[in-house]
Amino acid sequence: MGGRLVKHKSLPTLALSLSHTLSLGQVPCMVKGAVEQAGVECRFDGCWLLEVTPIGYQFTMQYYVETAEIAVFRDRVHTVWITLLKRLRDDQIELAECRTYRC
Repeated sequence: MGGRLVKHKSLPTLALSLSHTLSLGQVPCMVKGAVEQAGVECRFDGCWLLEVTPIGYQFTMQYYVETAEIAVFRDRVHTVWITLLKRLRDDQIELAECRTYRC
């Protein structure tokens, strides 16, 4: 434990379907909430509309996890995604189809 503090950056993307009437301003707030719930090591930096596609909106999000432990970093990233996916499910917001984004 006594490891050096490292600031890990996560910059994933999120693609949401056009089939839901979604206020685009909601997405950064949802991401920020998910990051803040992930732990005290997490710091939200931003969430931006990256692209409008024929089937939906693609967002990029940036946050930092300040820890020397890679396992803690992975756990926090996992927690952010699970929290965000649960919120999308609860709000009935669909993800865009992965094959369209060449996943």
